Amino acid sequence: MKDTEAFTRDISDYQNSPLATSVNPPKTEAEQIRRLQHEVEFLKQEMEFLKKFFLIRNARNQVHCS
Repeated sequence: MKDTEAFTRDISDYQNSPLATSVNPPKTEAEQIRRLQHEVEFLKQEMEFLKKFFLIRNARNQVHCS
């Protein structure tokens, strides 16, 4: 259950992230580059979270199946 709660919390974090809203589009190329770098970092964090989430889930499934 805790995994689901963490996943739900991260989904709501995403909904508030710069990826989900572009209220202020970048005005300069430098601003656009900074925003894209921020988005890449955000996506890296999301990927790490998903890796951990599925590793834990798979480990639990293997314990229950053994």
